[in-house]
Amino acid sequence: MTTEQSTKRWLPATLLIAACAMFAGCTADGDVPPGGVADDGGGDGGGGGSGGGDPTLTCVQPIGGAGASTTGSVSGLCVGCAVQNPDNAIDDDPDNFATLSIPVGLLGGTASLLIKAPDGVAYPAGNVGGTTLEIPAGLLALDLLQNVSLDFMLDDVEVESIEDPALLNLSALGIPLLGGGELVALSAPATTAFDAVQLNATAGVASLLSNVNVFGGCGEYVETGSAAAR
Repeated sequence: MTTEQSTKRWLPATLLIAACAMFAGCTADGDVPPGGVADDGGGDGGGGGSGGGDPTLTCVQPIGGAGASTTGSVSGLCVGCAVQNPDNAIDDDPDNFATLSIPVGLLGGTASLLIKAPDGVAYPAGNVGGTTLEIPAGLLALDLLQNVSLDFMLDDVEVESIEDPALLNLSALGIPLLGGGELVALSAPATTAFDAVQLNATAGVASLLSNVNVFGGCGEYVETGSAAAR
C-alpha cells in the first residue's frame, strides 16, 4: 500500500463560487434519482426544489480549512495503480484535482482518496456527502457508477460504505472541462455522523475507467437556486 498525507488551506466559498461563474454555467440538470445521472433535458427530473426552474446542486460544506488532510492509497493486486497529487483536492486552486489512476483491463485493484475535515469538524447524519469529480469524455455514467464507491469515516474509522450503484447519486453540475469531460457530484445521504469521505475506484476487466480526477470533498450537498460551488 502506498500512502500520501498532506494538509492545506481551503479556498473560501465566495472565491469558489466566483471561480465557478467563469465556466459556461453551474446549474445541474435537475434532481437525479439514486443510481442515475442528469440528462440534457429540461427539468422534469425527480426532485423538485422550490420555485421555477431546475434545482442546482451546491456544496454548502466543502471539506477543507486549516487542518484538513488527504490520504491516497492503493490496495489489492493493482499494479500500476496510483493516487497522484491528493492534496490538490483541498488546495486553494479550484482548477486543481487529485487523480486516481487505474490501468484499463486490470482486475481486482482499488485506488482510494480519503478527504478528511479538520479536527473537531463533523457532519451530521442525514447530510448528503460525497466528492466532486470529472466524468471523462466518452465514459458512460453507468460505467463510472459500477466502478466507484463511497465510504464515510468518523475518527479514522469507517462508519458506512456505499458500494451499490443504485444507492449513489450522480448529478451533473453543468460545468464543461478542458478535454471534453464534465464536472459531477458523486454523493449519498449518510446515515451516521462523519468527518471524512473516501472515494474508491476499482479496476475491472470490462471497464473503460482509467483515471478519476477528484476536485474536492463535500460534507453537505443541497439543492438550491443559486450557482453551484465545488
